[in-house]
Amino acid sequence: MKIYLAGYGSISTSYNVILPKINNIFYSYFYEKTVNKSFKADPLVGQRLSVVDSGAHTFFAAASSALGTPQKNKVDVKSEDPADYVKRYIKWIQANYDKASYFVELDIQDLVGYPTVEKWRRWYKDAGIEDKIIWCFHECNEWKDYEAMVDTVPSRYMAVEGMRSGRPCLPYNRLIKYAYDRKCKVHGFALVKRKIVNRFPFYSVDSSTWNVGLKYGNIPIFDNGNIIQLRESDRTKQKYFKYKIDLALLSTKRGKENHAAKLYFAATQFLAMEKWYTKYWEARGIRWED
Repeated sequence: MKIYLAGYGSISTSYNVILPKINNIFYSYFYEKTVNKSFKADPLVGQRLSVVDSGAHTFFAAASSALGTPQKNKVDVKSEDPADYVKRYIKWIQANYDKASYFVELDIQDLVGYPTVEKWRRWYKDAGIEDKIIWCFHECNEWKDYEAMVDTVPSRYMAVEGMRSGRPCLPYNRLIKYAYDRKCKVHGFALVKRKIVNRFPFYSVDSSTWNVGLKYGNIPIFDNGNIIQLRESDRTKQKYFKYKIDLALLSTKRGKENHAAKLYFAATQFLAMEKWYTKYWEARGIRWED
């Protein structure tokens, strides 16, 4: 199981920190300037296993706000025509094709409808980039749609939406099994919680919680299949002494060295989680092919 570190691009450029030994990076094209800056600064660009997300979630929120649809989280960005966004995204992918392993399609099916998403897939093909495009399956799709996607996606990589409030949970095991039997990888958006990765053998998931220590002074600790958060208030508690963590990592102190130490330690904990769950599922007969 791969665990992508979401938000790495913005974090690395904001704090001028590059983690040379860390693979599995998850960028967001919605913040194009940040990705460009991260690509330019990273000496290992093109060598890491990296995915560029289209920024669909943020784009959808921005477009919905522009249409007057109430949003739980306000997105203070200007919306643009979806087709124009895709065309710009395609040109950017062509220019940065060798800098990332995969690129996620703009999966705003709720906004534009499935026929439009299928049309955009033809655009990716015409642009010569379809072999690196990850297609997305949503709750609003039918099972026959998923079968067709898995059987025909050129990149042999699918993504499924995570759990969303007010919507039924997707049949993840059924989705994964169908794809696994056909040698097609499956990514789960933001599905890194223990109750999920214990039950569903995704090829990959992504998480943004690895960098929360920069804001709150806490750090993630991997412990027997689970990520827990050790906080600054735990300095004198038994939990701190159990893990024997350097007190400096729990500090909210500003400074490049402190940020770098926090980020590196957090990344190693998610790497440990990745290795643990890879073995966990291999012991149950699930061995994904890269």
